[in-house]
Formats: sequence, structure tokens, C-alpha cells
Amino acid sequence: MVGQMCHLANFAANSACRVVAIADLRPDLAAAAAQKFGIPRVYSTHRELLADSAVSAVVVVTKRRATGPIVLDALNSGRHVLSEKPMAYTTAQASSLVEAARRQNLVYSIGYMKRHDAGVARALQVLTRLREDQSLGRIVRAEGWCFGGDTRPVARQFRDDRRSATGRD
Repeated sequence: MVGQMCHLANFAANSACRVVAIADLRPDLAAAAAQKFGIPRVYSTHRELLADSAVSAVVVVTKRRATGPIVLDALNSGRHVLSEKPMAYTTAQASSLVEAARRQNLVYSIGYMKRHDAGVARALQVLTRLREDQSLGRIVRAEGWCFGGDTRPVARQFRDDRRSATGRD
């Protein structure tokens, strides 16, 4: 869901970016996303996609345990990578990804949208002030909630679009 609704939709809408291929183990979903976003090539595995010389960078959005190995394959193939969090399943695996990116002189970034969120920045400012002035005493724990939206209606729309494209109800 995050791959199609967020990453793919934004890259496809960005005039500085050209989406040339998509890979997904689910052929119906890959075909529907390719049709919706005008992607010319569809692959059933990431390895097939990485064999495409037109691909210079990849976005990896997959099951948590598969993220590290797929990112490593992409880095070892010479592609820049953006992956979803977490970057790896173990610290040893994470270290191997950092090493591979450095060895190949590639950009590897982990997507974490809240890093640049105005609400999160404001909350950090308030928490920092409260810690410094100790008006609440010593803060030992803080929790936050995001009320900034709901992606589910968009997911339903994509699902409905996909059903229309595949003739399924």
C-alpha cells in the first residue's frame, strides 16, 4: 500500500523522475499499478528488474524480513536505493548495507516521512523547552500521536481502480 500510494504516486508525478519499471510478486497488482502510473515494464521479481539497464535507482517497499536482502542485491548491482524502514532485520545486516553503499559510492536512504513533518518538529521544540525549563519536572517518557490524516480512503480508491483495470468486482 505504501509503495503505490506514496512512493510510486509521488515519483510518477515528479517531472524530474522517470519511472521505467515495477517489480512485484503479485502480477495483478503490478499490472494495475503499471497501467495507473504509465510504467512501461513490469517484472515479477526484483532480480529481473535489476537486470534492466534503464533502471538507475530503486525504491524497495516489501515485507520487513525481505528488505535487507533486496536492498543488498540492488546496491551490489550498482543502483541507488530508497527503502522503507526498518532498513534491515539485524544490525549485522544493516552494517552490510552501509558497507555496500559506501563500497559502490551509492546513495542509500531510508524513508521516514516524519523526519521532516512540521508537527513532529514542533513537538520536538516543545519537548526540548520542557526539558530545559523543567516546568514539568524531570521528563522520563513522552508519547506522541499523529492526527495528520488517514491513508485508507486512498488505498480503497487504488484497490477500486485496480479492480476496474483487471475486471474484478
